[in-house]
Amino acid sequence: MEIEMEIEHFLHDHPLSLIQDLEDYEQFRCSGCEKGLSSPSYGCSYCGFFLHKSCSQIQRQLKHYFHPCSLELTIRSESSDYTCNACFNHRSDFRFRCQKCDFHLDLECALMSTTVKTKEDGQIQHFTHRHPLQLVDLNKEQDEVYCSICRKLCSDVVYGCRKCNFFLHHSCMDIPQVINQHQFHPKHSLVLLTTPSYKCQGCDKHCSGLAYRCGPCNFQLDVKCALLPTADCEGAEWIQHFTHQHPLQLVDPEKEEDKVHCSICGKLCSDLIYGCKTCNFFLHHSCMDIPRKIDQHQFHPEHSLVLFTKSSYKCQGCDKDCRLGLAYRCELCYFMLDVECAFLPTANCEGAKRIRHVYHHHPLELCEIEDGCQACCGVCRENYPGPHFVCHRCNFFLHYSCAIDLLPQTIQDHPFHPNHSLNIKSYNNPSYCFCFACGNDETNVVGYCCVDCSQFQMHLHCSKLTPSIKFGSHWHLFTLFKKLGQPGYCFLCKSFCKSFFLRCVICNITLHLQCHPLAPKTLKHKHHRHPLSLTKSPLDSDLEYYGSADENYCDFCELRRPASDPVYYCKECDLSADIRCFILQVLHSVTVENHSGVGEDKDDNFKEGKSCSTTDLKVVKNEKEIAELISELEHQKFRRTDLKAQIEARESEVKKVTKEIRQLEMRIQKSECAHLSYIAPILAMSKFKA
Repeated sequence: MEIEMEIEHFLHDHPLSLIQDLEDYEQFRCSGCEKGLSSPSYGCSYCGFFLHKSCSQIQRQLKHYFHPCSLELTIRSESSDYTCNACFNHRSDFRFRCQKCDFHLDLECALMSTTVKTKEDGQIQHFTHRHPLQLVDLNKEQDEVYCSICRKLCSDVVYGCRKCNFFLHHSCMDIPQVINQHQFHPKHSLVLLTTPSYKCQGCDKHCSGLAYRCGPCNFQLDVKCALLPTADCEGAEWIQHFTHQHPLQLVDPEKEEDKVHCSICGKLCSDLIYGCKTCNFFLHHSCMDIPRKIDQHQFHPEHSLVLFTKSSYKCQGCDKDCRLGLAYRCELCYFMLDVECAFLPTANCEGAKRIRHVYHHHPLELCEIEDGCQACCGVCRENYPGPHFVCHRCNFFLHYSCAIDLLPQTIQDHPFHPNHSLNIKSYNNPSYCFCFACGNDETNVVGYCCVDCSQFQMHLHCSKLTPSIKFGSHWHLFTLFKKLGQPGYCFLCKSFCKSFFLRCVICNITLHLQCHPLAPKTLKHKHHRHPLSLTKSPLDSDLEYYGSADENYCDFCELRRPASDPVYYCKECDLSADIRCFILQVLHSVTVENHSGVGEDKDDNFKEGKSCSTTDLKVVKNEKEIAELISELEHQKFRRTDLKAQIEARESEVKKVTKEIRQLEMRIQKSECAHLSYIAPILAMSKFKA
């Protein structure tokens, strides 16, 4: 068979050439088996890497019964030698390795015959031992034999390896080779392997032989600790539980010298409990049912909270320094809650004095608010006496009724912010919620925040408002607001809007309610005999009487009114009325339901034979035309702004080009001057010679 002159091998970056004359390479050894070179062999003289042909043909990956993961062929690195996990021999040559589990097999153990014989033949191959296990009748043996897994005395017939003194009960042969999410180490899987010596991190004892191991964390458990029963197993003396890293023993508190307290609820223990005396850690049977993981907790809904053990920490719910050792933690944000705060009752639980609520990230206590106290509810923003849930740390108040009546956690396609999802969020001091709907900037308030753009925010009480008022041919409906937080100009009269205004939240357009084209220009008040006409403010009489445009009052309700807002005015009596005194009448005229109703009422009058003047019909028609013209004017203004911006951009480009032309002209002039200064002497010399 013809031998290749050059080969590629996965253990080396360069091609390996066939060595023709071995006498020149007597001092070198095979980089795999570390034996002297023999013919045929391949090598890279530049790197000093050599392989026997037989070594170069060893497979790259191997699936072995002794380990559940795939093993990859590697050679000695600069780090150190290794210990074979099968025979415990220290080696430095070829090895098959699982990097994840830090498992090693030397070549001899890896390529050992793995032919599995049936039980009928009296011999089996088991993953707990590298040699085949034979059926052994202990009735014929004089010495006592112990199981290598449970460490208990064996009797009758077992499987074993006499050479290694390794024996197994039939029942112990069914142990798992891999344990997922073990109570002591749920983060990674534990793989069964043999180790020369190790320290069990469950019982803290030094062991050798079989161990369940996590390679990435170097976490190891002996078989006894790894296979302990759980709390569901009644009557077990030792159990494993995810709340503690050591096995828990059944303890009678009455026999203990000191009083025993539960490490979860902190209460005194009286009946039989499970505990770790070394760590002074004890658990009630009822407290063992707490979950390991909490999803979407009210205090931290963004991420999951996982129970873990910590000697001391600060609870971010009650703000107390805790030393019980258990806490629920967010592994991304390092948010921590003690067990008591994590399992507080909700507002729906009868008789609850201290609750957890999705509207606030601290515990809330039930208090009775008296009349006159400043306690503005974080949801409805109303201030009235009665039972409240209060966070004294943040000065956050929540009406009992608002706490019970929960709003949806997520809103899809809200009219104020369509095509995006809005999630409920609590804004507490020092953070503020700037509402894009009403323009108010408030703290200690509950609102909605956009999931996608994260910039849009809206108060919870503003989310209940529904757009219902049409303005001309504008493509969105307008919403009525009582108070505007940020000063805004009325789109029509160009004066400030402060109260009772209409707003298109999407387009950020605001106008006075009384400036709406369909708002009545003249109204009657039940307590005044003359009609009142819509008039711009401030009036001359207001300036003379109050002396300032900022201190105007309504002559009907005697409440302060914005000086710049238009008013309904009776010229004969010199009386002015704020829009709030006519709010129902004005709304009836401008709401969507009544736009078509104006004309329909007229048509109904004709059908019933009632009189309807031509002037009324013309007024309705003209008002609609005015609204459409105003909307068209709005569109033309937006277009004019865009065109103006384009013109300015073009003018800037023209200036830039003009400047470049001037610079180019100056360069040409300088070049011409230099040329003339060079030519002039030559011309003068030629004339002189001539």
